[in-house]
Amino acid sequence: ENPTRPLHAIWGWVLIAALVAGLCVTAFCIVATGFSEYDDMGYVMLTEKEFFAGHPLYDQTYTQYGPAYYLYMRAVLGGTGLPLSHDTILLLTAAVWVLGSLLCAGYVWRTARSLPLAAGTLIAVFAVLAVLKKEPGHPEGFCVLLLAGALYCSSFLALGRRRWMLLGVLGLLAGLLAMTKANLGAFACLALELCLSRMAPPGRLRNLL
Repeated sequence: ENPTRPLHAIWGWVLIAALVAGLCVTAFCIVATGFSEYDDMGYVMLTEKEFFAGHPLYDQTYTQYGPAYYLYMRAVLGGTGLPLSHDTILLLTAAVWVLGSLLCAGYVWRTARSLPLAAGTLIAVFAVLAVLKKEPGHPEGFCVLLLAGALYCSSFLALGRRRWMLLGVLGLLAGLLAMTKANLGAFACLALELCLSRMAPPGRLRNLL
């Protein structure tokens, strides 16, 4: 066994940590210095303010998004003690941006066991999710977390242990996604069904699925 291998692994994780720190600073600086003229952030914040004040969704509070997002925001703000403000929304958007990238990189690490591939995935997904800067606080950020979380959880299915619990978690994430944006939920459930059908024993049932 190569005695320098553990040292190389430690330095690899140190570089990953430095990369994550850099992405955190980058994400916050980007979302805090941009503004879209159509201002979806302000619109969504107004609906949240009305909902938090006790006005029911779809009856006294207009929104085209599902209730899961509003319950998520209530839980996050209530759990952290942060107020509903522009600064809080920008901070949460930066956190979602980085966390979604990390979950995708974590999936690659678990399936490939390659730090270079995981680091490359982290950077690539971070670049793709730059779209979040245009609409801070938009429910699409919550959808990113749900999709990336489902992807990461799926990497544990091959272990065979507690598989039914993992299937329940994947179903919950897909359900929350459908209760946030129905179109994304439909596509996610279809992809999940196609993926899980491969777990069925070979035969007619598997072919049908």
